[in-house]
Amino acid sequence: MIDIQTTKDLVQERIMGNRKWSETPCYLHSYSVYESLNKYGYSDDIQLAWLLHDIVEDGDTSLKELEQLWYTDQVVYLVDLASHDESISDKYTRRSTMMQRILDENNQDAFIIKLADYHDNLKDCLTMPDSSKRNKFLQVKWSFFARRWHHYDWNSELYKDFLLRYHNQINTLYPLFN
Repeated sequence: MIDIQTTKDLVQERIMGNRKWSETPCYLHSYSVYESLNKYGYSDDIQLAWLLHDIVEDGDTSLKELEQLWYTDQVVYLVDLASHDESISDKYTRRSTMMQRILDENNQDAFIIKLADYHDNLKDCLTMPDSSKRNKFLQVKWSFFARRWHHYDWNSELYKDFLLRYHNQINTLYPLFN
């Protein structure tokens, strides 16, 4: 199996550019989520799959290539579940199709990968210049995870931190208490 550092190097090499609404290099998002999953004690397969899921979406890398690089079948399977199907043109349909696949497979590991993804995206969402996209991001992501997490693990530290970050962002936008 390929190690974490080799995977980080591959991600940095292949995922180019900056995040859509900031000067932050795109690959740092993968690093940030990896560190989060590592902190919470998730398996190497989950951590590797997280690092790699954006490489398929944004790094012109195929699942077949990941197999040829000697990633385990489990890692490639998780990357596949946690990645958008680029053949679907509408981005909202792409996202909903991906999330439905995760639910249909009842795959807790892929669900955790997406939760960690959105948890990291939440920290920057208030800087989105388009408030309608920001609000949709907050509403859709919250709805998905709040309504489905009970199938997995309500008590995980990752989910608790996701809720705290989400509520902090909402309270920043719509202060309830000053």
